Amino acid sequence: METLKTFFTFSDYYGFDYLTATCVMIAMFLLGSKNKSGFILYCVASTSGIVFAILAKSPPIVLTNIVMIIINVRGLSKWNKQ
Repeated sequence: METLKTFFTFSDYYGFDYLTATCVMIAMFLLGSKNKSGFILYCVASTSGIVFAILAKSPPIVLTNIVMIIINVRGLSKWNKQ
């Protein structure tokens, strides 16, 4: 039981890991429903992911989230042009 308590803690990354995961899932749902606000929520998720990655000391996750922001800004821009 103690293992579960340490597994579901918010203290290590101040909840940024949970915020990132939640925003990604909702953003994927929104985009799957053809709702362009999913791009914006993906950018929020990626920004939160950058904070998480810095706290976790993981440069690859920082880089991935920066690329994801660029991809989502591009996607939103292309959507608005249609």
